Amino acid sequence: MKACQTILLTLLMLLSVCAGSAFGQSDRGSITGTVTDPSGAVVSGAKVTATNLETSEARETTTADEGNFTLSELKAGPWKLSVEAQGFKTTTIDKLQVAVQVTRTVDVKLEAGAIGESVSITSEPPVIQADTAVRQSNVTERQVKELPLAVSAESGGRTPLAFIFLDSNVTAGTGTSGRGTDASNFRVSGGQGLGTEILIDGASTRRAQNGTFFSEVAPGPNAFQEFTISTSSYSAEFGSSSGGIVNFTIKSGGNEFHGEGYELLRNSGLNANSFLNNTLGFPRPVDDQHDFGGNIGGPLWIPKLYNGRNRTFFFFNYEGYRFTQTETVNVSVPTAKMRTGDFSELLTDPDVLRQFGHGVQIYDPTQPPDTRTAIPGNRLDLYKGGSVIDPVGLAILQHFPEPTKSGVFHNFTANSSVPTNMNNYIGKVDQVLSDRQRVSVSFSNRALDSIKGGFPRFPIPFVVDGVWDQSFTSDYLRAQHDFTLTPTLLNHFNFGFNRVAVLNRNFTEGFSPSQELGLNPNASQDAAFPRTGFPGYGDPVTSGDIRAYQAIGSSFFSDNQTDKEWEVSDFITWVKGRHTLKFGGDARWTRFHIHQLIDPGTSTNYRHDQTSADRDPDGGWPIASLITGATEFSFVNFRSIDPGWRYFYPSMFVNDDFKLTPRLTLNLGLRYEILFPRTEEADRFRGFDPNVTNPVVNRPGAIVGAGGQGGLQAAHAGLVATDFSNISPRIGVAFSLNQKTVVRGGFGLYYAPLLYGFNGSN
Repeated sequence: MKACQTILLTLLMLLSVCAGSAFGQSDRGSITGTVTDPSGAVVSGAKVTATNLETSEARETTTADEGNFTLSELKAGPWKLSVEAQGFKTTTIDKLQVAVQVTRTVDVKLEAGAIGESVSITSEPPVIQADTAVRQSNVTERQVKELPLAVSAESGGRTPLAFIFLDSNVTAGTGTSGRGTDASNFRVSGGQGLGTEILIDGASTRRAQNGTFFSEVAPGPNAFQEFTISTSSYSAEFGSSSGGIVNFTIKSGGNEFHGEGYELLRNSGLNANSFLNNTLGFPRPVDDQHDFGGNIGGPLWIPKLYNGRNRTFFFFNYEGYRFTQTETVNVSVPTAKMRTGDFSELLTDPDVLRQFGHGVQIYDPTQPPDTRTAIPGNRLDLYKGGSVIDPVGLAILQHFPEPTKSGVFHNFTANSSVPTNMNNYIGKVDQVLSDRQRVSVSFSNRALDSIKGGFPRFPIPFVVDGVWDQSFTSDYLRAQHDFTLTPTLLNHFNFGFNRVAVLNRNFTEGFSPSQELGLNPNASQDAAFPRTGFPGYGDPVTSGDIRAYQAIGSSFFSDNQTDKEWEVSDFITWVKGRHTLKFGGDARWTRFHIHQLIDPGTSTNYRHDQTSADRDPDGGWPIASLITGATEFSFVNFRSIDPGWRYFYPSMFVNDDFKLTPRLTLNLGLRYEILFPRTEEADRFRGFDPNVTNPVVNRPGAIVGAGGQGGLQAAHAGLVATDFSNISPRIGVAFSLNQKTVVRGGFGLYYAPLLYGFNGSN
């Protein structure tokens, strides 16, 4: 079996070299068809010309002996098709819409006459794919503009992926039950969530962190001309997907200037109140959102210097999103007296008496619970000279906001907001180098800043527990080169670079508990304010238990993760008679760096139990436990390294669309993928190997290191052997029963990408 794999790999590599270092996948479409005379006989040698109606780009070919023709690698957009042959009138189809990754079938019947005479067809032929087995749904620019899209803070505006649910093969992904059409995590044809390949201008957008979690980093829908989702039997040109290919193309400029501006406004004044709110007399909820932007495209024109008509085209798009939610709630914070160690209010406060029927007594936490002494008058500041008060606990209390109301319960009115701001800039330039060469370069920058986890409630930076600041930045760079070697031989080169950086920042990062609170410097990472919680009493807003205090301390983590990928792809398309051959592949290099702090300032919980007594289980108070340093439990982690993960993925393919008859097409392909296991940049990867002898016990089973850490060397840098068996045959058939009905079928072996779990770390 290994010998067969080696032979196959060698043949595919030789095939790629012969193709001019061919690799490949693209966002282009095709036009194919058969030319016949009035009697239905095929016409060979007819000249077929396709002209782009926006840029005037022209592509030519001639019909083969069987009368068929194929024009491959056409940019998505409107084209005019003309057919000329000796003894026949020139037939012109005024407009054909070529879609991303879609093959349009156009059969042309010529009329007898001279070439100087012409026949013009103004109505577009039926849009039906008769020459491919792939099942596809194409979403056009008109649909993107006219169909309603939900505006979401999670997506930073509108996500173009929302349209994928127009295809019945797309469902919500794992863990999203009840969330309906979730464009962040979805399944295609039953494949794994986050495993679908998503392309922009022919290059992948997959992230090492979490696969194709695309909506939070995607450019807005108005930047895309259209996209196509292929859900089954797609060709060997595409791979590394567990259930589909989503192929986007960014808009390009043309010979005419076009632009648009838009503002999507949603606010309380325009929204109707719910029936329940009207019944209860509640006001309309605040929901003010602005999604706005505009774009312009056309020929590059510099007065008196350069006129780019028919040569240089540009497109620029800007989108902004602003969303602010507000909240006003009452929560409990330590009273002014509690901040000094005086808990006498617990003996007289009306809310305390209402819940317990008596006051709450505080007991000495330094004594065993079965013999604890009651602290007279709950004056911890006076008991034993105040020695039971822990200076760290006392210092933590001072960072809670001051009460805005009297009493112990719900004595602080929290007014806070959660802003979400997104800005997205996209530019694209198309340049005609010659009649046979064209270059396209596009770039997208998107920045999404928001507060996650809920409302801060307390003033920044000492916000409530579980709330943090998040910044998402994504950059996509694409460069494409199309070279028409001959009318039947084309080369398409594609370069892609992705950079996605996410900064999840604990609001208090940089705070030093050792210097600011007096905490032992060895007790934490000394990098943030301690998370201080009071669990078990219910929600601090809705709970009726007066011991339900609002926790403080931002998030349990703070991290900076940068995901970069370089992709080079290229392939050759060769039209030979009834065959349309494609062969090539692509290679991807991914770098994923993680700087992460877990529990940077410790995570500590307090309950009343620590200052109660066995004989009085209702005694004690969570804030009293905090000020005496009597914890329920505490967490602390220490970071040893910032890992740098490395991934490499090469693939090769050959594909043949064989037009066996004008109505029957076979799609035959073979793909070979090598998904190398991830490695760590400094070989600091360690793991368990059940086959290595542990020298301590002289039995199999030991921890090994990629760099020989601990004295035991791993056999592979990625801890497991590379799988070289990913051979993917593809067989498809498409048969046209008539102009309105096509029967498709196919078989293929597809290999899913490796997903390493949360943050790519598992």
